Amino acid sequence: MSRVNAVRIHKYGGPEELRYEEVEVGEPGPGEARVRHTAIGLNFTDIHHRTGRYPVAQFPHVIGMEAAGVVEAVGEGVSAVRPGDRVAYASDKPRTYSQATVMPDSAGSPRQRQRSGVRGNGMPSRACGSQTSSRTRAIKALASLRP
Repeated sequence: MSRVNAVRIHKYGGPEELRYEEVEVGEPGPGEARVRHTAIGLNFTDIHHRTGRYPVAQFPHVIGMEAAGVVEAVGEGVSAVRPGDRVAYASDKPRTYSQATVMPDSAGSPRQRQRSGVRGNGMPSRACGSQTSSRTRAIKALASLRP
């Protein structure tokens, strides 16, 4: 397990409920990958999670639904990504306001390997933040971005 910084909520409310804390990120299990984030998306959906309009599973909880980063480790049976791959994803549950997270390998979409730093990690709100776009279409749009 490694420790990373994350923004979590301990109860529903305004922006004063956001807490910057150290949390543990475990090793990926079967079918999972650990991703070190290099960029995260900020959306109105995150506000809805914070205020309780969209309930979270339990408290404390890391919020945020979109991110880009580098795969650090993979669990057994993972073939879609490998350590060192750059990925972008729209998550199935809030988890991205953190330096790293463990997630299903099927959620990430590999990015071009030659990109470095934040360049190329932009996350267009049209692709991910729109209520009318599907998760699959958003991931495909992110994977096709060019610097």
